[in-house]
Parts: sequence; structure tokens; C-alpha cells
Amino acid sequence: MVSARRPPGFGVCLPHGWRDDLPVAAPEQQWNFIRDQALRVETLGFDSVWFVDHLQPVVDPSGPYFECWTAMAALAASTSRVRLGQMATCNAYRPPALLAKMAASIDAMSDGRLDLGLGAGWFEAEHIAWGYDFPAAKVRIDRLEEAVAVILRLWASGPDAPASYEGAHYRLDRVTMAPRPVQEPHPPLWIAGSGERRTLALVARHGDWCNFNGPAANVARKAEILAHHCHRVGRDQSEIGISWKGDVVIAADDRRVHAQVDRIRQRWLARGITQFADDAGFRAGHLVGTPDEVRARIAEYQRAGCDYFICDFWNLDEDSLELFAAEVLGRFAPTRSG
Repeated sequence: MVSARRPPGFGVCLPHGWRDDLPVAAPEQQWNFIRDQALRVETLGFDSVWFVDHLQPVVDPSGPYFECWTAMAALAASTSRVRLGQMATCNAYRPPALLAKMAASIDAMSDGRLDLGLGAGWFEAEHIAWGYDFPAAKVRIDRLEEAVAVILRLWASGPDAPASYEGAHYRLDRVTMAPRPVQEPHPPLWIAGSGERRTLALVARHGDWCNFNGPAANVARKAEILAHHCHRVGRDQSEIGISWKGDVVIAADDRRVHAQVDRIRQRWLARGITQFADDAGFRAGHLVGTPDEVRARIAEYQRAGCDYFICDFWNLDEDSLELFAAEVLGRFAPTRSG
């Protein structure tokens, strides 16, 4: 088992429409709600805020959904400390050269607070509905590998070292990235996905971070596979951070925890989604419980190799963020780097 090598970091996936999580209101009021939640997260001491990159909600495709990278730019101006990430940008939705340019610009706007998360894309219905092709997984991973090469080459370019690239899917012809990213050598690159043969091999070659989900045992197994890929390419695995993304349900006592879990389950069952019907399965793959229980689960994930936690809070209208900040972040504060 690969144990965590650094103090844990904690981020919050902001509400932005993916899970029918915006208030019924005018669009400008919905954005104000998103911005206010980001400021709330920042004030409470979390390390980062995150969007998932989709074009429509998972439940009702006609519902409101704020575009990820437009929001990154707005949050760069609205916040002052938290890092800004996506878990993860869908490679199909923007040419990688344009994405590299967008990321460099927002890194400057945020004074070096951007993380770039990038994945091959998985939501077939969304791709087709919005006019993007959805080829076989092999082709999508081929494109992801090339996209990573294009982005890193552009970020490293300069007046005396223009970037060129000729691939099966993307090309560059002697272009220079200006402005370059503020962070050196570049913004952290999170490569999303846990495919054991090609995606984790790509992480081993180029990733600064990877992201897993599910129970701690799954994280441990994926971390071991990543270690084998790192050994094969001669890279020190400690250079790569391991993160976990999942749901958080936290309350002061068992009764309130059970009530919140039940509300979540009923909410999704009413929409025809049954993945939360299994109470034990839901709890095994997420952070659910009282503060003591949640801290114990985090320690379990740390023993599995996890360095960072990207948290989806279901009950932002209650005090779950404040409780987590006081009873979880507060307990890790003496060992965290801030």
C-alpha cells in the first residue's frame, strides 16, 4: 500500500448545475449564488474550488449549467486565495492549443492559482447532443495523449523556442505562448481517469496529479498500478499527487447524518437514479458520518495514498461546510502547509 506523503489538501466542488444544484432564480442570481459559495469556501479555509466540465446537467438536460472555463475566469477575479480547478476539462470540447492559451491567461488573472484538470471525456449523450463526435475509447485516449503533448509544448515555448507539433489529431506550426503561465514550470496538470493501461501510464509520464474515486481500497489499488508505471518510465512516484473526489455528508450526530443520506437517496430515486439506493455502498465510497467518522475515513484514504480531497457537499443550505471546516480542516491545520 502506498501511504500519503504530504499533508492533505481539501477542495470543494462548487454547485453549478451538474446535479440540479442551483436555486430557481434568474441566471444572474444563480451566478451570484455560485460566487458567494466560492467566497464562503475561501473564507472557511479550504484550499481550492472546482467545477466539473459539462454542458448540461446529468438529470435534466434542459436545466441551467454554467460553463466551466468562463466561470474559472470570473472566479479568478472574485477570489483571492483559493486555487481554481476543473475535475475535469473534457478534451473534446476545446482544441488543446486554445485550452493552453485559456489556462495561461487565467493563471495570470488569478496570480498563479490555476490547476488544469484534463480528461478524455465520457458522457456520450452530451457529446452527441452538442455536436461533438464520440469515438471509441482508444481514439479518445489517443487524442488526450496528444493534447497533453500540445499543452506542455506550448507552455514551454518562448520567443527563442516556438512550439511545433505534428500529430494524428492536432498540430502546431511555430507558435509562441505569450503570456506564459505565471507558475513555474507551469500550472499543475491533473490527468483525469483511472484506466490502468494507458491513462495511468500517461499520468506517470506527464501528470502532476491524478484523481480516483470510490472506496479507499480502490484508491490503494490504482496507486499501486500507478507506481508500476512510474517505475517503468523511471519517474519518482512521489512527484505525483493522488486525489480523491466524492460526496461528503457530515452532521453533528448519527440522526442528522441518516436524515441527510435519506434525503439524498429520495431526491435521486425521484429522478430515476438508483446508484445511491445502496446505503452501505454509498457510505463505502464517500465521506459520510459525524466529524469523528469522517476524519477516520480521511485517514483511511491517506493510508491508501491519497493526498488531496475534492469534496461534493450535498447540503450547502445547512452548516455542513462550517462543520467540516471546524472539525476536519481544523484538526489537520497543524500539519497542513496552507
